[in-house]
Amino acid sequence: MKRTPVTRKKKIADDVPKPCPKEKFFADIAEGESLRNSPAVKYVPATQNLKKALAMLRDGVRILIMQGSAGTGKSMLAASWAATLMKEKKIEKIYLVRANVATGKSAGMLPGTEFEKLEPFFAQTLEHLAKFMGHGYLTYCLEKELIELKSAEYMRGRSFENVAIIAEECQNFTADDLEMLLTRLGKGTTYLMTGDAKQNDLRGQSGLQTTLALIEKTLQEQPEYMSDEDLDNLALIGSVTFMPEDCVRDGVTKSLVKMYYYQ
Repeated sequence: MKRTPVTRKKKIADDVPKPCPKEKFFADIAEGESLRNSPAVKYVPATQNLKKALAMLRDGVRILIMQGSAGTGKSMLAASWAATLMKEKKIEKIYLVRANVATGKSAGMLPGTEFEKLEPFFAQTLEHLAKFMGHGYLTYCLEKELIELKSAEYMRGRSFENVAIIAEECQNFTADDLEMLLTRLGKGTTYLMTGDAKQNDLRGQSGLQTTLALIEKTLQEQPEYMSDEDLDNLALIGSVTFMPEDCVRDGVTKSLVKMYYYQ
């Protein structure tokens, strides 16, 4: 029996390279050339707690923990400070770090490159960085990997010097996760940590609350194993708690935040 020849489609060469995930991200958020060419803006704190947090950073705090209600500008302040450090060449790199509790699975199981896995979680932070760095400079930093998106599970065993680390959704870190992350800090490194205990997706207690309680207890009790220098170093950890009244989003959002917070 004579076989019927199979007609195969000719593979067409792709002369135009496909955009990388970073390029796709910017194509999605850019609205014409106005955003692409927009200059960086100056950060102005809108509330007393934001002014307090900014003052701590200016006074030399190495680790700033900003916890509290949604919509209070925590992530925007973190992005503005990291952008300032990068533009002034006081750091060499920015890392965006986040736990993967919300998905219920490791980021390694999600499809795509590391950027594609984590970009949905950091879309807002990247937009904040674009605002304070300028779109063009942020694009350059991403292309040169001067800004990297990292899952917390990939931070173990590393040390960081002369970088800024923005750790988002820290209420979803366990106590062990935060111990691992905080003990990576090297010279010239600043940690900018945000979290909201009301949005804890862990089954147990948030490591953020455990860590804050441990720091406060150590500073108050001053155990013998902690030298004066150790206690002075712990004083370089700043913490600001934001309340629903600090919400800087739309008035309706502020009312909803207060409703959920005080129920």
